[in-house]
Amino acid sequence: MTLNSNYNYLFLDFETTGLDVTTDHPIQIALILVDHHFQVVKSYSSYISVPDSVLSLKSNVSYMTGIDMETITSQGQGIPTIQAELTEFFGDNTIIIGQNINFDIGFLKKFFPDCRFKDSIDTYPLATSMIPYLKSYSLEAIDQHIDNKYESYKDRKSYLLQTLSTDKALSSHDALYDCVVGLSFVQRWTKQYESFAQEFPILRQSQYKLSSDQFSIFDVIIRTEVSRTSSTQQLPTLSSPLKTEKKSTHETTVNREKTTQHSKWLSKDIPLQTMIHELPQPSIIAVSHASKIDIIKRACPNISFQYLKEEQIIDQIKLESRLQKDIRSEQEVLFIIFYLAHHRDGYRVLNPILPLHKYILEYLQDKKSTLDPTKHILCSHGGLYYTMSQQENWEKNFKHYPIALFDADFWHTTYNDFAQKGMNLTSTIAQREKTQYILTQQASQDEQTAFNQLVDYRQLFLGYFGIESEKYLEHLGKIEIDYFAEHTQYTKTNGLRATIKDEWQNYTNTYQNHTQLDTLIKKIDQLFHNPLIIRRMVSNNKDISYTIAPSVRYIDFAEYLKLFGNQKLYFFSPSRKEYNHRLPPQHKDKVTIQESDTIPKVMQILQNSKGSSFIISHNSEKSKKLFQELHNQGFAKTHHLIGEYLTGGVGKSTTMMNSEIDSIMIGGYHMLLQLRAQGKKVDHIIILYIHHSLKSFIHDDIQQYAPE
Repeated sequence: MTLNSNYNYLFLDFETTGLDVTTDHPIQIALILVDHHFQVVKSYSSYISVPDSVLSLKSNVSYMTGIDMETITSQGQGIPTIQAELTEFFGDNTIIIGQNINFDIGFLKKFFPDCRFKDSIDTYPLATSMIPYLKSYSLEAIDQHIDNKYESYKDRKSYLLQTLSTDKALSSHDALYDCVVGLSFVQRWTKQYESFAQEFPILRQSQYKLSSDQFSIFDVIIRTEVSRTSSTQQLPTLSSPLKTEKKSTHETTVNREKTTQHSKWLSKDIPLQTMIHELPQPSIIAVSHASKIDIIKRACPNISFQYLKEEQIIDQIKLESRLQKDIRSEQEVLFIIFYLAHHRDGYRVLNPILPLHKYILEYLQDKKSTLDPTKHILCSHGGLYYTMSQQENWEKNFKHYPIALFDADFWHTTYNDFAQKGMNLTSTIAQREKTQYILTQQASQDEQTAFNQLVDYRQLFLGYFGIESEKYLEHLGKIEIDYFAEHTQYTKTNGLRATIKDEWQNYTNTYQNHTQLDTLIKKIDQLFHNPLIIRRMVSNNKDISYTIAPSVRYIDFAEYLKLFGNQKLYFFSPSRKEYNHRLPPQHKDKVTIQESDTIPKVMQILQNSKGSSFIISHNSEKSKKLFQELHNQGFAKTHHLIGEYLTGGVGKSTTMMNSEIDSIMIGGYHMLLQLRAQGKKVDHIIILYIHHSLKSFIHDDIQQYAPE
């Protein structure tokens, strides 16, 4: 496959002292310029000299990037020198390509402002569409996945590295290596795309015309046009026949208890498999965190589970309608690729990563239930509450199931977090995006025009709100407002709200059949007619953003029970000694947990430990100081140091752990759960900093979900 010959394609990567373009500095730049056949035209790589004032604040940058300070000092060139050498790589027909490319473009524009280019292509959405369900979509994780799967990718990458560099030890976090990986990935992606398009011509048809003005990979791929006749039969189905299992007939402990609506069970020292075997079958089993679903699956290999979204069958009528459209968005084309990648890899369930893909799936999904009546349903607390909120679906398909609420200690947190989520500002913005997609599928032109007016108002609303909040919160971190609609500080914001309401009244009759728009207006109105908490978020003492969330009254346990009506409930907790029911005692191996309230004590524990260690810390500043101390004392020479949001997010950090070298990991409890969900071994657990009210719960929770 070839690309559009009207453009030059430039793979760009920076290594930097950090993630903030306002305070950090680039330390290395690399570029690979290719033609429309992916043949390398020329390449460039250089270290960049950094002011001493920046380096003194970034003393662990050598560990984070693999580039030592001596190299930067001795080989780094000045910005003006590099700028002169970059001129021949850039021009008005240059397309810049890279992973999360806006980050690199930010540094390019600030430090090399004379570099002109036409547009850019981010490889992140390409990766999420073609490779479902990686734990992380960092460039390293993508490289590792494809390298293990395709010899042609490995060969191409090796050839490029040998051709473009004399350094045999290049690896990730070297800018040139990352450019090579980016180039190799895009070649692999276009090859897979071509394979899909040959097998399923509907993919070529789906690109007939793109609706977005934003530049896209599909603007540069040269493709062969095919007939515009289409059929939904050209897309394969992901569903497969359900396998019915024999229902358990033994009388379980929880069934023998003559209880009313709910019962409470102490699960301390009881293996997960025993807990599940003692439940009536089938039951809905809900856990406090999604990672625990995978932990239970690993702990119970002989039990077959199903999920609240077991089958997501595409509505053929809606799909037929979508495929007949002449104009599509880039995201809709990527969704088709995402769907075909699922078919290639044998997945039956679509679980999109990109928000708009979720809206597309929700629009196309057939709501018919395909649950197996003999299997347990495994879900998170949040998934349970969301399904309950879909009242018609819940009454029809789930109302008869007993519910086993594992991690009952967290019901208060998980439910109230769910209750608030639908009301905060972020959720309202997401609702706007979802509504916009649905309207483009089924609304009239007048309706879409009116909605676009509402979107413009939203932009003004956020602008007014930010200006007025900044004045009000100049010396405060948080305020509580009883009624936003009556607050004198927010004159412009409230004035705009009144305008929105007046405009909306004009469209009431037109929109009476579009509940999505009604829901959006109600969400906006909630922000004005509920008590609110407004927080001022400060990053590096420069960037200021604001979050709005409702100041709601949390429900108590009696109100919580009413949510379930007469449904049978079993609460399980490893901590609540007052829970009056007991399961049969079982032997369960325990994990050693150590506590330390200071960094020196942690260092002492680590010096006397063998194997991999995980330090639980919910204090970002203490985590940074500990990471720095580990680096200063030479642990990086004998261990792989991993810090949540220091070496990457949770997904990236967990994929960095490997069995070839012991690791020291610093992160929150959820990161530990993700490691366990992936089956990765942790020999020592040290609690450095968590809120005192959570300590006993987390101690018991660690034991409850320890590997069995």
